[in-house]
Amino acid sequence: MTNSDNQALGTRLDEINIKSEDGVLRVLIGLRFTLFVSHPHRLETRLALADCMDLYAWMNSEHLVKRGLKIGNWHWSPKEQTAREFVADTHSEEQDMEGYLTSAKTLREANHFSLGLLAGNSYNVPGNLGFLTLTLPASWAEANPPGAFLELALKLCSLTAPIHAYGGFGVILPLDDSSQDNVLAYPLLMRFPGLDYDDPIKVTVKLDANHLRGASWLLGINQDILDTLGGRASFVDRLGEGFRIFDIPDGILVQAGRMPQLGDRNRDAFPTYYCRLGKLIAPVRRPIRRYLKVPLRVDREEVEAAWLARFDDCEGVDP
Repeated sequence: MTNSDNQALGTRLDEINIKSEDGVLRVLIGLRFTLFVSHPHRLETRLALADCMDLYAWMNSEHLVKRGLKIGNWHWSPKEQTAREFVADTHSEEQDMEGYLTSAKTLREANHFSLGLLAGNSYNVPGNLGFLTLTLPASWAEANPPGAFLELALKLCSLTAPIHAYGGFGVILPLDDSSQDNVLAYPLLMRFPGLDYDDPIKVTVKLDANHLRGASWLLGINQDILDTLGGRASFVDRLGEGFRIFDIPDGILVQAGRMPQLGDRNRDAFPTYYCRLGKLIAPVRRPIRRYLKVPLRVDREEVEAAWLARFDDCEGVDP
């Protein structure tokens, strides 16, 4: 795929939108990156997440309409403080930290420019994770230097030292994704295997530092998982050509192919590099129950298990 082809694809993906019956924009397609961190109650972890929030706000300030960050009952005033300053002033390990940035007028609307984060308190189950997730238009790369999305992902990893991370094309849902309307994304996910779906709240309570959700274009893997998979050198050697490997704190970020891919089940086309990566990480991929939202009369467990395992044993088609 040439750069012009990729730009045209990005523009077309940005134009896809699905609304609920009441006219609310519920589903978009774009770029997304999600990372998970351990010890989310600690000050150093929360400051790192706040730094990521400040970076995203600085990069996309002209698009953002609503900004929010709170620790317990303390609320951020973005006109008076940076997110980092707020966290430093009000930190409490006994309180949850939640935050968002969005270009939508309400959190019930899907939008291309969004960020959400959650860092639980010290009373949470040991091993629970915190997360930061962000989205951008698929065409965002057109307005930025080549490799800008990868550079952003690497910067976020350098700030947070994630235990795992995922990036590439994905469906974008509202930050307040409490409605079953988002079953609207189901047909897109069933057709395009390279299109990711992210429910970071479920991941924080159902995965740990020793397991992955699955393969993606950008995949952050911590050292403990690499050791389980036979060590970094062996893992990288088995990946073969077509992958780029970047060092991040206590792990690596894998880039599976030059560009993110969608694939197309209608043509029996699965992204080659995603398949190769998926096979290698299958031993540390843990199923997540009740992850997808599916239509009535669909066997949720069967469809969900197959979707999460879609790269475990597929034969890819070169892009």
